[in-house]
Parts: sequence; C-alpha cells; structure tokens
Amino acid sequence: MSELIVIRHGQASFGEDNYDQLSPLGLEQARTLGHYWASHGFRPDHVIVGPLRRHHQTWQATAEVMAEQGQPLPEAQFREDLDEHQGDQVFRHLLPELIEKDAEIRELITGVEAGAPGASRRFMKAFVKVATRWATGELHVPEFESWQDFRARVTRATHDIMSVVEPRESVALFASGGTVGAITGAALSLADDKALEINYLVRNCALNEYIISPQRFALSSFNNTAHLPEKRLHTYV
Repeated sequence: MSELIVIRHGQASFGEDNYDQLSPLGLEQARTLGHYWASHGFRPDHVIVGPLRRHHQTWQATAEVMAEQGQPLPEAQFREDLDEHQGDQVFRHLLPELIEKDAEIRELITGVEAGAPGASRRFMKAFVKVATRWATGELHVPEFESWQDFRARVTRATHDIMSVVEPRESVALFASGGTVGAITGAALSLADDKALEINYLVRNCALNEYIISPQRFALSSFNNTAHLPEKRLHTYV
C-alpha cells in the first residue's frame, strides 16, 4: 500500500485585499512542518502542488527548511485540476440578492459592515449558510463550477495520482481545505453537505493521510497537527 498526505495551506490573509497570500503565521506553520519532517527523517517520494499562490508558498516554505536540513524534497508536479472550489465567488455573486431576500443573511452582513463584535464570525456564518445551500443544489449558479463538478474534478485528479504511485511510496499534496473535503468525502462516501463541512474543520497546514492502492482508498488520519505543538499555530483560514 501507498500513502497520500494532503496538506492544507498555511494561514492565508483573511480580511485582506488578497486572501491568496500566506500570513507571517502561515509561513511559520509551513516552516514548522519542514522542521518536523526533517527531524523525523520523512521525505515523500512525490510532491504535488495545487495552482494557488498559498499552495505554492506553503510548499516552498516547507521545501526550504527540508533543503536546509539536508533532506530536499523531490521535484514538485503542479496540477491546475487541484484548484479550490468556487464557493467564495458564488457567495459574493449571490450576496446582493440574498441581502435583499434573506433576512438572516441581511442581518449577519449588516453586522459585518457595521463592525459589530464578532464580525468575522458573522461573515463565516453567512458564508457557510449560503455555501451549504449551493453545495446541496438549493442554489443554482450556472456561471460557476458546481460543488458536485468540483468534487468530480478532484476525484479524477486523485485517481490519476494513485494510478502512477508505486507500492509503498508516499505522495505529499499541497492544496486547500475544499480539496481535503472532496478527497475525504470520496474516501468516506460522504454526502455533499458533509464533504463541504470538512472544509471548515481542517486546520491550516494540517496533515490528512489516506491509504491508496489499486484495491483500496481509505482515510488513515484527519487534521493531524502533531507538527504544530503550540496552540497559536492552530488556525482555520
């Protein structure tokens, strides 16, 4: 059997003009992962990186530390088909209409705009409410890739990766929370809303491990943060 390890990117820049950029803490999380792997003598046989800047920065920071420790990572393969889902774009596209028609969304977003206490929590509550309705098909937005199509895309990419991995090899995949949700959802046969929920549970730079073989695809461990021992390193965005 072989092993697929999916690493969610480090903390990004939530609330900034460009979310797709690691924060200083996100870079620290990725470098801490590099130190952890090097100190435990772990070096994956394959490295795959998603297309977003936060994916690349997480991989690069981890790789830099590994190289400094004399254990350079193998050359990375970059895959566009491991891009994140479009839930954020869907949310922003629908928001003006939802503010007008949905009293709960209107109240939550008005509180965010007014800088009310817990503004970020209000925003996430509104986002989760809308994204769940989108993922379960209640909201149809043909302008964007659906959650179901996203899951199918990630599943195809995963099976493609599995098909070229030799027995007892390991693969490190740097991607986003949605990708972790899609892969975990496939491994556990989760419904769409439950696969999406994984997106909100997985921590930044957490390790999610799967056993892969021609006969088996199974979750081995989820949300492993043993390499992030300090509580301040446990973040979700």
